[in-house]
Amino acid sequence: MCNSKLQQNRILKNNAVRRLHEASDVLDAISTSYLITNNRAEIIYCNEAFRRSCNIDINLDVENLRPGDIFQCVNAGTKKSGCGTHSKCRYCNFRNCIVEALEEQIPIQKESIINNVNNKMTALLVTATPFFFENQSFVSITTIDITDRKKKDLMESVFFHDLINLAGSLDAYLGVISTYETQEIRNHINTVKQISSQVLDEIISHREISKAEENSLDTEISEIDINELIEEITDIFNFHPSKSGKEINFHIKNDFIFESDRKLLERTLINMIKNALEAICEGETVHVIITKLLSDIVFEVRNPGEISPDVFPYIFTYGYSTKGKGRGIGTYSIKLLGENFLKGKAWYESNEKEGTSFYLKIPILYPMNE
Repeated sequence: MCNSKLQQNRILKNNAVRRLHEASDVLDAISTSYLITNNRAEIIYCNEAFRRSCNIDINLDVENLRPGDIFQCVNAGTKKSGCGTHSKCRYCNFRNCIVEALEEQIPIQKESIINNVNNKMTALLVTATPFFFENQSFVSITTIDITDRKKKDLMESVFFHDLINLAGSLDAYLGVISTYETQEIRNHINTVKQISSQVLDEIISHREISKAEENSLDTEISEIDINELIEEITDIFNFHPSKSGKEINFHIKNDFIFESDRKLLERTLINMIKNALEAICEGETVHVIITKLLSDIVFEVRNPGEISPDVFPYIFTYGYSTKGKGRGIGTYSIKLLGENFLKGKAWYESNEKEGTSFYLKIPILYPMNE
């Protein structure tokens, strides 16, 4: 009896899906990206516009795949069973849009940001509408790619936030030394130059991230003395607004030389340290621990305080920050630059006892053949 019912349900399902596919000529004429999923969020149909937007081969069979599999979501890629099975999947707005539409039986619209396996992000405006067909539940989904808009809005927001902070420091410093005698002013010229250099550096930083997103960022590999690198980073933070009232301690056991892109490595480490400084209070200290292994170097940036478990799924996600509006690129750029261009690995650990550490492991000898 049970087997008969199961067989009947399969026939019904196949018939329902078959009849939906019969409407493909009409659905392919829709210019908006469009797909249909069953009640398990498995794709049973997508139109040509969706295939084009995702660069899906026209011959690829997408049936039974889920959205995260199509977009190569980094969380879907860590599990053999794919999209929807990682512990972080419950925070995915694409998935939740489908689930809520089925549960509430009303159209649901959400913005969804998907980080893919190449450390890039895709932002979509997802609208999910539930419907019944031949006694089965399906979800009709339209997607609008808003990646460029989200990047533009956030980059401008962060860009202006950082520039205003640095320009404010420069203005305040100039206000103080303007009351000095001529000779005293000369003694402070180097400090003014350092702060103005940071303003220029912020502009270059945002340009580099944009180029990295477009895969048009060139690397310049050279030998780097670890002590010289530390000195340069120390100088940058001497008058940086994020360091006000806080300390940075560097810990290194041995002197050594290695190969990497100096500017991109410096940029990544600065973002790691800025992220840590912004997470602590005045009087607290950020520790930068540098460990040379057999074939790799590990940079650890540690600060007191634990990251809330609610935030874990969003670490390294483009546009997400616990520090308010105008933030949300720092940790994303650590992953993007550190892994895609420095050929390393970025991760974090956080607990109440030891605080929070962000790590970057890079090879001592840059792999030129990759």
